Amino acid sequence: PANLGDSVASAEAFAAACKESGVDRALIVQPINYLFDHTYVAGVLTDNKDKYRGMALADPSQPAKAAAEALRAACATAPNLWTGVRFNP
Repeated sequence: PANLGDSVASAEAFAAACKESGVDRALIVQPINYLFDHTYVAGVLTDNKDKYRGMALADPSQPAKAAAEALRAACATAPNLWTGVRFNP
C-alpha cells in the first residue's frame, strides 16, 4: 500500500525481514487492502516457489458458485502455491 511505502510493505522488505530473522519459509496471507485481486501475492509466490506459500481470500457474501469460481481463478494464478483460504468480509 502506498501509505506504508515499499520500505515496509513490499515483497523485497518481507524477504529482507525473513532473512534477517532466519525464516526460510513463510505463509503469505492475501491482504484485505488488495481485496480479491490476488495478482501481487501470486507474483511473489511464483517468484519464490521454494520459500513461500499463499493463503487466498474468498468473499462469502457472494453466491457459493460465484465465490468458488473466483477462488479457483485466483488460485490458478500461482498453481500449487496456494495452501488455504480465508474468508472476508
